[in-house]
Amino acid sequence: MTAAAQAVAGQGAQVSPWRRVRRVLRPNARGLWFAARDQLAYRGAYLWRAVFMAVVLFIKNALWGAILEVPGEIAGFGLVEIIWYLVFTETIELSRGSGMQQVAADVRDGTVAYGLVRPYAYPVFVTSRLMGQSLIFLVLVTAVGIGAAWLITGAAPAGLARDIVPGTVLLLGGVLLHALWLVAFGLLASWFERVEAFRMVYRKLVFIAGGTFIPVDLLPGGVQQVAANLPFAYQAYWPARMLVLPDASLHSRALIGQAVYLIALALVVAVLFALGRRRVHGNGG
Repeated sequence: MTAAAQAVAGQGAQVSPWRRVRRVLRPNARGLWFAARDQLAYRGAYLWRAVFMAVVLFIKNALWGAILEVPGEIAGFGLVEIIWYLVFTETIELSRGSGMQQVAADVRDGTVAYGLVRPYAYPVFVTSRLMGQSLIFLVLVTAVGIGAAWLITGAAPAGLARDIVPGTVLLLGGVLLHALWLVAFGLLASWFERVEAFRMVYRKLVFIAGGTFIPVDLLPGGVQQVAANLPFAYQAYWPARMLVLPDASLHSRALIGQAVYLIALALVVAVLFALGRRRVHGNGG
């Protein structure tokens, strides 16, 4: 080995772990930032989602007001808790990004192969972009939802301020779970011509089993136990419940359960990408 080669090798060996982490995080952080900045141009989308949120809350206020008129509350949910619960579940639903079709298109036309030689992992970069899209909508829709809920009920849940930190962590985790689902569905384009059906079924599961439509606490006993432990509940139900009806005994369950599903889904995405990459190489991509 020449002296120059030895010097280069020595420099590579001296790279600190922190610098390596920065090299990995930098392109993904930029992807998140650029996606968030690009979303600021779509003012019509903000307006539509904000108006939709307000309309949904006023309609459901009338519905739940009639339902709760006699009992006053069900499973700990009064009208104030129900309306604020719906604010947070609808916030997660309305802040969703729209990157699944782009991932599927990248897989079909071979664009994903170019990501193999770039200084970032394609699934991580795409997930970062989806999070950048979602966070902009998350801030706007949450602000509109909180304002509408305050106008409707004139109050906030008693435990909201006390558990705002773990609740917010769960809320962001729910958005990240959604982004990972979309990336996974997009990567399925390596084997399926159309992947929209997977997203449609998934959204129905989040709507019912995930607690977007009604809190999981109001489902029948056996169904409730199953639904509360599905990944869809950790995307919508648990974040909203911990903000509206905080329970210190359930904090660990909600946070650990969500973390487990995030890790599991990230591994699924990594496996799908690895298998799809083999197909690209096998087909000469």
